[in-house]
Amino acid sequence: VVASKGDTVQARLTDDTGRAVSIDLARGVARVRVDGESEIASAQLEISVPAKSRVDIETISGRVEVSGIAGHVDIESISGDVQVADATSVDIETVSSDIAATKISGSTSISSVSGRLTLSMTEPATQVELETVSGSIEFAGSCAARCRLDLESLSGDIDLKLDSKRSVFELDFESFSGTMRDALGLSITASEGKQGRGVRSAGFYGKEKSDGTIEVETHSGNLSLKKL
Repeated sequence: VVASKGDTVQARLTDDTGRAVSIDLARGVARVRVDGESEIASAQLEISVPAKSRVDIETISGRVEVSGIAGHVDIESISGDVQVADATSVDIETVSSDIAATKISGSTSISSVSGRLTLSMTEPATQVELETVSGSIEFAGSCAARCRLDLESLSGDIDLKLDSKRSVFELDFESFSGTMRDALGLSITASEGKQGRGVRSAGFYGKEKSDGTIEVETHSGNLSLKKL
């Protein structure tokens, strides 16, 4: 799915099956149909929509690529990989898909069971929730005023690359057996527990009692803090 230059919705198949593509437009909602069906078993489909559109996609075993959408992007996928670029707000749910969301500027919620999760932001994070069971998480961006960054992983590692010049935040890290590696330069205010029995570390970057907050929770996954 890509942004069009005008206000029209267009769709085309990029395979050679000869199937017909139609678009039903009612009450501002466009539904794409292939051979009259809204549920498509197999197709390579390219859709262009106005840049401010809201985009909702559901797929099983289908790769999804979305770029240049200023409206909200909502994606549900079972096993196909997901790539989103140059979007404003994003909500993605997958089971075993790798997710790459780049150049995102607004609120973001991404959850995955086993896929790798990568998010980079062009603006300071506001409301961001990233959750995975066994996949890794990589975040690149900044956290400052009114930032809320929640990250949760069972066994996957979490890698935070933060803009040291734009970030001001407090951080809380809890894990059963994971460790925290800090190459950013946090000021540690609390360090409790024992690895393998539950640990908690807390600190701040920039200034204490900031309204920017990062909360990280893992079972065995490690947390790494780096400068972007």
